[in-house]
Formats: sequence, C-alpha cells, structure tokens
Amino acid sequence: KRALGNELICEISDLIQLLQTTQKYEYEIRGAPNWEKFKLALTDHSGLELHEYVVALNKSLERYDDIESSLQLLNPVQEWLSDEAVKIITDQIITDEKGGLSLVTNLFSQSNKVELFQRYRHTIGKEESLIGNFFEKLSSVRNSLIILKSDHGSEVRRIINREVRLAWKQEAEESSTGLFLDQQEIRQKVQTLSEYIKEMRELNRLYLQERYERDKHARSTDWESITRLTGARSLRLREFISRGSSFGLFDLKPVWLMNPDVAARMLPLIKGLFDVVVFDEASQLPVEHSLHVLYRGKRVIISGDEKQMPPTAFFQSKIETEEAELEGGLADDDATDEEIEALEMVANSRDIKDCTNLLNLASSTLHTQVLKVHYRSKFRELIAFSNASFYQNSLHIPVRHPSSLTALYKPIEYIEVNGVYKDQQNPAEAAAIVNRLQEFWEKAGDSRPSVGIVTFNRKQADLIQEYIEKRAEIDSKFRVCLSEENTRYEDGEDMSFFVKNVENVQGDERDVILFSSTFGKNEHGRFRRFFGVLGAMGGERRLNVAVTRAREKIMFFTSMPVSDVSDFINVKRPPNTPRDYLQGYLQYAKLVSLGEFDRATALTNQLLDGGSNVDHAHEFNEDGFIQIVSNFIFECGFTSTIAREATAFSLDILIKNPETGQFSLGIECDAPQHNLLASARSREIWRPEILRLGIPYIHRVSSINWYTSQESEKKLLRQAITSAFRKELK
Repeated sequence: KRALGNELICEISDLIQLLQTTQKYEYEIRGAPNWEKFKLALTDHSGLELHEYVVALNKSLERYDDIESSLQLLNPVQEWLSDEAVKIITDQIITDEKGGLSLVTNLFSQSNKVELFQRYRHTIGKEESLIGNFFEKLSSVRNSLIILKSDHGSEVRRIINREVRLAWKQEAEESSTGLFLDQQEIRQKVQTLSEYIKEMRELNRLYLQERYERDKHARSTDWESITRLTGARSLRLREFISRGSSFGLFDLKPVWLMNPDVAARMLPLIKGLFDVVVFDEASQLPVEHSLHVLYRGKRVIISGDEKQMPPTAFFQSKIETEEAELEGGLADDDATDEEIEALEMVANSRDIKDCTNLLNLASSTLHTQVLKVHYRSKFRELIAFSNASFYQNSLHIPVRHPSSLTALYKPIEYIEVNGVYKDQQNPAEAAAIVNRLQEFWEKAGDSRPSVGIVTFNRKQADLIQEYIEKRAEIDSKFRVCLSEENTRYEDGEDMSFFVKNVENVQGDERDVILFSSTFGKNEHGRFRRFFGVLGAMGGERRLNVAVTRAREKIMFFTSMPVSDVSDFINVKRPPNTPRDYLQGYLQYAKLVSLGEFDRATALTNQLLDGGSNVDHAHEFNEDGFIQIVSNFIFECGFTSTIAREATAFSLDILIKNPETGQFSLGIECDAPQHNLLASARSREIWRPEILRLGIPYIHRVSSINWYTSQESEKKLLRQAITSAFRKELK
C-alpha cells in the first residue's frame, strides 16, 4: 500500500506539472492574433486550418520586421523631407499592404530626376510659393497632360518653358528699367557722361589755378635774392629749396620727381613736407633707404611688382667678382667639391643681396590694390608667358590679333645661333645681334622703332657694345642711325637705344628688344647648366623682367640646347626652379616663332597649373545668343570669330578685315559683365577707348531688342559692318 501511495503521488505531481504547462500555453495561445480563427483551427481534426493559420502568422511576423526596417531606413532621410511627406510615407509603410503607387514608389521611379529637382529647388529661392502655385495649377490638368505625353509632350514642355522664361524676363525688366533703353538712348547717356567727365577735369584744372593765394607767396624781389645762378651770392640747390620753402616754393611747385638718394640730399627734413609720397618700383628699394622719404610725407602710395627684381645694391662688387670667376647656377653631376662650394657661396651672397624691400613691408601692413590691366604689349604673346608663370593668368590684355597676322609678324622671333660660350661671352651671338640691328635700322628707315638689347650677363653686354662701336667706325649709315637713336626722345620720355644686362633693365621698355641668351656649349661641345643670376634664387623674377620689356617684338638669339636646360618640359610638371622657368620660356619663344600657338598655349597651361587645359582665371561660358548673331553675320557674307574668353576686354565676336588681316570690328552681345566694369564710366568710356586702340569699330547688340524688334537690331548691325568695311550689304 505504501508503494501504491507513492506511485499515485508521483502521477498526481506529473499531472499537476502538465496542467501548469497547458495553462501556460493556453495563456500564450489566447494572445495569438485573430483568436477566434485560431480556436476554429484547434477544433479542426484534419489540421489544415491550423497549418493555414501558422502560414498567415509567419507572413505577419515577416511584415512586422519589414515595417520596422522601413521605419529605421526612413530616419536618415527625414531631414530632406517635409513633415507632411514623412507622415504620408510612415502611414503607407504601416497600412499599405499591397504597396501600390505610393509616394515612396513614385520617388524611386523618378530617382533619375531627384538631383535635377533638388538643383531646381535651390534656384527658386524666395519665389518658392509662386512656383508652388504654378505647379499646383499644373497638377489640376495632370491627367490631361499625361494623355498628351506620347504625342504632344514636347510641345507642352516647350510652351511651359517659354511662359516661365517670359515671366522671369518681365520680372527682370520691372526691377531694372535700364533694360528698356534702346541703342540711341544708351549712346546719348554715354555721350552725356563723357561730357560731364571732361567738364569735371576742366573744373579741377581751374580749381588748382585758383587755389593759390598770391598774397601768401613772397614778392619777386624776395625770390631774386635766392635764385642767383652765378656769383658769390649764388646758392646751392639744397640751400635754394630750404629757403624757398618759406616763400611758398612747394605751393608753386607741388609735384617733385626724384629718387630717394636725391631727396635725402636736397629736401629739408621736415615731417609731413608733402601731402602724398609715391614710391614706384618699390621692390627694388631697401626699407632703410626709404625711411627719410616716408618721414617727409603725410600719406604714402607704394607701387611695385613682387614678381620682379628685389634690391641689388648690397655686396655688388664682391658678388660680381665671384660671378665673373664662376657663373652662378646649379652644379652638374660631375662638378668638383671646390666648384660646388664656390657655387653655394655665390648663392648665399645672392640671398643677402636680395634683401627685404619696401614693397614686401608695405604688402604685409597696408591695404593692397592689384592692377590687373596690361597695356604695354601690342601682341598678347609678348606677355602670355609671364601672365601664366607669375600672375596666374590674372592680367587682362586689351590687344587681340588674328592668329594668321600674329604668325606673319612674329612678335617673338627665335633665332638659333649655336655659338660657342667661352669666358662668359658668346661672340657669335654678339655678331649676329649687331648684324640684325643694322639690317633692322636700314629696313625701317625714318620710321625706326625704339630698340634695346638685353643680355643674360654683364660681359656679353660689354662685348656687344664693343661690336657696335666697331661697326659704327666703319659704316657711316650705321653711325648716323646709332647717333640718332642714342639721343631719341618721344613725348619728353627717354627712348634712346641701350645695351644692358638683365640686372639693370627693370623699368625700361622699347618697341623692339634684342636678346642674347649668351650661354651655350663650350669649345669642347659640353653644355654646363650654369646660368649666372638666372640660375640663382630669384632668377625667375629676373627672367620675368627681361622678357616683358618689349612693346611690339622680341628677337631672341640663343645658343642653348633647350632640352638640356631642365627636365621641366619632359616631365610635364609645374616649374619649381629658376631653370624650369628659363627652359619654359625658351620653348615658348620657339613655339610662338614657329606659329604653333596651340602648343604654346598648352605650355603656358603647364606653367600655370602643371598641365591642366583650363584657364582658371577667365573661364568662358557658351552663349546661344552669341551663336545666333554669328550666324546672322555669316548670312551677311562675313566670317566671324567667337572670342571664347571672359576677361574685362573680351569681345564676343570679332570680324577680320581681309585686306589688312586685322580685326576691324568687335561685337558685344549685351553689355560686358565683369567686376572691373561695375561703373558706367569704366564700362562705357574707359573700356571702349582702350579697345579702339587695336580694333577701330566696336558695336553692341542688345538681346532684348533682338527679341522685341529684331529687324531694327539687325539693321543696326548691318550699318556697323558697312561702316567698318566700307561695303554695302544686301
């Protein structure tokens, strides 16, 4: 009986545990979705209803996971959507069991247009509500547009495009009434502005005359006592200036032109003696040499070019002696230890000589204004190398010629002499230059351009001067030309003939510059890469000075093998050393001389940024209106050139005169847009005056008038072409 009792207790315990488990399952089952359907499934002895229920339950669980995942993926993009859009998408994620054409589906189906739409939204700006209203009206006829899409969709888009542009055009015209001015009205306003400017200049002149109060100046008898030029009572110039200052000398003569050394010796040391002191070529002036002049001025204007030569006065004799013994530069691979040490000493001395100058000091402490217009060169090829190498193509160059004319004239003529370089001289180059100088003078006759000769070292300059003097002794015509050119003045400015080395030519300019690059192979056929001051630190600045002295033409005589100067061209990298710039210019001059302007431009791009073909300073944007005007000019019987640049002096279209080869007519399609032309004076008066120095006729075509009164605008353009070419058009 005890055994049966224990067995009964165990069975009861198992039954209780089973009932507890069953109760647990019952609670969980009651929590199942769709409880009523589940109860029916439990009563189905075949088990089919239960199987279908389990399958549906698994699908529900998968959908739940999908919903949670979709909501998590929505979080990162909520900041790009409106609150309303987030609510719509959330509701569709939770409730849209079959998917359908939901907002998300539409978004993905139009994903290729999302970027365009976002760019469009960015351009809307403050007019978003106006554009929104426009699209709201379009949405009311959306179904009709969809029906038309297959056959007339392009026409609908064209109409909408046109109407939107007309609306923008109307808004622009309402905000800027000047757009309604016709050509005649603009010309009248420009003429009025020009007359006002002339009147203002005349008033300023009269003001300067009337501002002097004669009562404050000394009497003529007082001046007689200090203006004696001879005799015991005559005064030195310094004494005259000192005593004359109390008589009103600086009121009568308010502008004084002198160098700092003369100012120190002649002017009284009075603080604020001048209202304004102007320094020119300040990059060549040591700071300590300028202090006394700064003291004499109330205000100061400091002008110069940091890409040109620094002061070169210190240790001049010592350095010239060292450089005469060994041309400064970079050592060859087989140079001896003594040569390398000597080169390093010369380079260190050069660093001392290139000391801090007034321009560097001023640029670090004063407000800086950059002059970006280059007037000197009559061919842009004369300045293009320096513009790219040293000024990042930031200079605006008014002059422009057809490439055919440039190739014919050769603004840079490259002459390979291949002479022998010995004792820092190249006699073959010197003789070639003198021969060409004589030929040049005889051919030019009485209309001789001004000429200067530049060499890359001092000894070559002395040799050329010696050859010139010998030629003058035996050739009377050459002697007459030399005598006349040595005393040549133009409008009061010294334009006399000179022979100088690269160290002392800064500040000079002539119509034609003859170069002797001097260096070359020695008598053993060996070329050593020693380039004197051009190879030392700052040599590229000296090169910049040398190659920008010519107004019309450079004749470059050289004996240097270009490929041996550096590896800059072959490696196609930006220039790093003075030798790189020297090789770059030699190659550039050669290409321009051969008329290979595309290759020359590619080389300047390499100098600018290591090979990119993009002009970062002046990028040109294509304009359909320019092409329309160009097509009309072609219909008139003329071939035009689209300039494809965006400088302050760009003309959209140029027409060449077949008789002269020059551009005779430049056409602007609407007024030029440039930050240098923000004022009407610079845009309508200064710019045309500069442009007409090279292109005699300038005409502006108005895009508004072309649209509103096309025939009238075309008639004006025909008249401009007729005036420029003296030819009647059909």
